[in-house]
Amino acid sequence: MRFKTPTDLLANLRLAVVSADELFASYESAIDSIDRYVLDGIPLGGNLRAIVSNDLRETIATADDHRRLALFPIVGYLYNDVPSSCWGSREKHDAWMAMEPATRRDLLAYSEFGRRRGLEPTHAEDPSHATE
Repeated sequence: MRFKTPTDLLANLRLAVVSADELFASYESAIDSIDRYVLDGIPLGGNLRAIVSNDLRETIATADDHRRLALFPIVGYLYNDVPSSCWGSREKHDAWMAMEPATRRDLLAYSEFGRRRGLEPTHAEDPSHATE
């Protein structure tokens, strides 16, 4: 559907009027869920899984008004703070979820994300450079 006027476009967005506190709470909840996924392999809900998997169609289809408004800062958090090895495609998401917890922790320990959280490697060498 192509919109004819700005008013038509805004009406179709159906964005609820939300307070800054409500929007921030939604953003914080999303970031907390992403951190649990990255650190512990905790499965994400459908909308966050779509965001992490870089599935724009599913992201928009499953987002509520709060998540739509918070989408840009959530993606900014992924881009700027979360290791690219665990987001950006469905394959990366699935591989991250299938990874052994100790391997996940070791990979994170060598990333800025892990260092900021005080993670220590359990192996002597960086697992991303290990050869089999």
